[in-house]
Amino acid sequence: MFDTSDGDPTDPALMLPARVLEAVKAAQEPVVIPANLDMAKLAREIVMERELPEVILRRYNLSDEQFAALAENPFYQRIFSEYSIEWQSATNTAQRAQLTALATIEAGMPILGARMMERSEPFPAAIDAAKLFAKIAGLDTAGAQKAGPSEKFSIQINIGETKLAYEKNVQPSNSDETLKLIDATDKPS
Repeated sequence: MFDTSDGDPTDPALMLPARVLEAVKAAQEPVVIPANLDMAKLAREIVMERELPEVILRRYNLSDEQFAALAENPFYQRIFSEYSIEWQSATNTAQRAQLTALATIEAGMPILGARMMERSEPFPAAIDAAKLFAKIAGLDTAGAQKAGPSEKFSIQINIGETKLAYEKNVQPSNSDETLKLIDATDKPS
C-alpha cells in the first residue's frame, strides 16, 4: 500500500499521506491526542495494512492532524517500529499470513454472528456458521480423537531410604483392578 523504498520502513512518518504532513505544518494550535487511545493496537493495524489508514483513523476517531502528532510521539514510534520489524521479517511470512487470516476472521465474526441469528438466513447456512463458531471456541468435538490409554500408570515416592511405587494398569478391561503397592527397595529375584 505504501512506498517505503526511500526510507526506513519502520518510520511511522512514512505511513502518513502528504496531505497529513502539510496539515501538521499548517496547524497553529497544539494537537490533543485522546488519553484513552490504544496506541499499540493502532500501530499494529497501521503496520498490517489490512485497511487504508483513513479507514483505521476514522474507526479510532482520529483526525489526520492527531495521527501526525501521534507519529511524533516516541512511545508510538517505538511500538510502530517493533511491529514493523516483526511484521516485515522474511522469516515471518507464514505467521503473517496466519495472522492476517485470523484478523480477517475476527473482524468478520460479528457480521457472521448477526447473519447466523437472522431468521431470514437459510437454516443450513446458520448451522454452518454455528459450527464454525463452535470450532473456533474449541467446542467442536466431532473431529477430536480420544487419546488411547497407556499401558500403566506409576508413581514413585522416595522418603529417605524408603522407596514406594504405585502402579496401575490403565488399559480398559472388564475386571476391577486394584492399586498395587510395590516396595521399590525389594529387588525381584
